[in-house]
Amino acid sequence: MYGDIGFQQKVGSPGILDEIPVGIALFDRELTLRAFNRRFAEFIQTYTELTANMVLGATFREVFPVSGLRAIEVVSRIMDTGEPGRLEEYEIRSRVDGKEIFSYWDTTVVPLFDSCDEIEGISIIAQDVTQRKRSSDILKASEDLYRAVFEATGAASMIIEEDTTISKINSEGEKIWGFSKEEIEGHKSWKDFVARRDDLERMEQYHVLRRIDPSLAPTRYEFKFLDRYGNEKSVFCRINVVPGTKKHVASLLDITHREQVEEELRRSSDQLHALAARLQSVREEQSTALSREIHDGLGQALTAITIDVAWIGRHVPAGDEALQSKVSSISSQVRDTIELVHKISRELRPRILDELGLVAALEWQAQEFQDHTGIMCDLSVDAVLKLDDDRSTAIFRIVLEGLTNVARHAAATRVALSLEKEEGCVVLKIMDNGVGIREDAIYSRESLGLLGMRERALVFGGEVSFEGAGGEGTTVTVTMPLVKNEASSEEVGQ
Repeated sequence: MYGDIGFQQKVGSPGILDEIPVGIALFDRELTLRAFNRRFAEFIQTYTELTANMVLGATFREVFPVSGLRAIEVVSRIMDTGEPGRLEEYEIRSRVDGKEIFSYWDTTVVPLFDSCDEIEGISIIAQDVTQRKRSSDILKASEDLYRAVFEATGAASMIIEEDTTISKINSEGEKIWGFSKEEIEGHKSWKDFVARRDDLERMEQYHVLRRIDPSLAPTRYEFKFLDRYGNEKSVFCRINVVPGTKKHVASLLDITHREQVEEELRRSSDQLHALAARLQSVREEQSTALSREIHDGLGQALTAITIDVAWIGRHVPAGDEALQSKVSSISSQVRDTIELVHKISRELRPRILDELGLVAALEWQAQEFQDHTGIMCDLSVDAVLKLDDDRSTAIFRIVLEGLTNVARHAAATRVALSLEKEEGCVVLKIMDNGVGIREDAIYSRESLGLLGMRERALVFGGEVSFEGAGGEGTTVTVTMPLVKNEASSEEVGQ
C-alpha cells in the first residue's frame, strides 16, 4: 500500500489489500488521495503519465483531469447521503505521450466514517474492464453489422433452431410470411410454411442430414411456400449451418412471378415453334402441289408443243432452209424449257422423295450435288431406318441446306453424309473438309440457313449442333427423336 497508514487501516490490513486483484484508493473528505494499493498504482501508471509518488496527495480532479466530472458528481452525492454507489464500465479518458486514450473501470464507491459516524472520506474499489469493454464493443459492432446485413439481403431471411423453430426473421420475411416478427420468432416452425407433402418430407430429410454433416444436404433448392393467407408461392431457398452451432440461416426468394414469366415465355416459344412448323408444313404442301402442277400440267403442254413442232418439221418443204432452221430453233428452245420446268419442279419438291422415299432422294441429291459442284459427296444410310413423311421431309431439307452451305462457304473438296439410328433417335451428320465454320457465324442473326435447320429439327424435339475449326472442316450433327412429339403435333394441327 501507498500513503497514510491510518487511512489504510480503515479498510483492512495493508498487506492483504496489496494482494487482491482490484484497485483500491482512499480519498479524504476534500477528495485528496491519501492511500492506494499496488493494483491501483498499476492502473495509474498504465493509463496516465503519472507515477505512484506523483498522485499521492493529489486531488480527484488531478488524478482524473479529463473524465472525472461524472465521477465527482457521484462521489459528491455519496458523501452527502452516505449511501454507496457504483459506476459500471466507467469511461476514463487520459493522456499518454500527448495522445488521448480510453480505459474502462467497474467502480464501487463506499463512504468512510469516523468514530462519530461522520463521513471523513471515500473508498474507491476499481476493476479494469477495458479489455472486456473492447471485446464487447467488437462483438456489438459485429452483431450490428450482422443485423444490417440480415436486414439488407433483399430476401426473406430467418434463423432456424435445431428443433426447427424460427428464432429470427427480417423485414422481408414479414412480407413473404404475412406474420409479424413477434408472431413468428420463437413460435413458428419452418415446417408450418411448406405447402406440399413431398417438399416437406424432402426438406425434413435435409434438416436431419445437415445436422450430421452439412455437406450431405443441398444448400440451394426450390419448394412451394404457404403464407399466412393460404397463398401458395414458389420460393428459392439458400440455407447454411451457422458455424459452431446447430442453427441454420436461410434466405427465401419469391420466384412465383419469375416462374409465371418463364411459363409465359415457354408457352409463347412453343406457339412460335408450332407456327413455324405449320408454315413449313403448308409450304411443303404448296410446293408439292405446285411441283406436280408444273411437272404434269406445264410439262404435258410443252410435250404437246414438241410433238406439234416435230410435225411441222416433217412437213416443211424441201429446200426451205430458213424455215427448217426456225423449226429446229423452236424445237431446241422447247426442249430447254422442258428441262427448266423439270428442274423447277424438282427444286420445289423432288417427286423421288414422295415416290421412292428418303434414301433414294438423298442418293439422287448427293449425285446432283457432285455433278453440279465437282465436290465429292459420299452417302452412308442405315438400311433398316424408316421415317414418317414429315421427318423425311425435314431431314431432306436440312441436307439440302447443309450442302448449299458447303458449296457456298466451305471451299471443300469432299463432303460426307451419314444417316443412322441411335438410341431412339435418327442422327444425321454432314461433314466436309473445308475451311471450318466460325463460331460467331453459328449464332449470327444473318445465318438464316442455319436457323432454318434448327427450326426444322426443333419441330420434332430435335437439335442441331455445329462444330468446326480453321482448316479442319465443319461437322453438322442433327439429332431427332423417332417418337412423335405429341405436344407439337397437336399445336401444329390446330
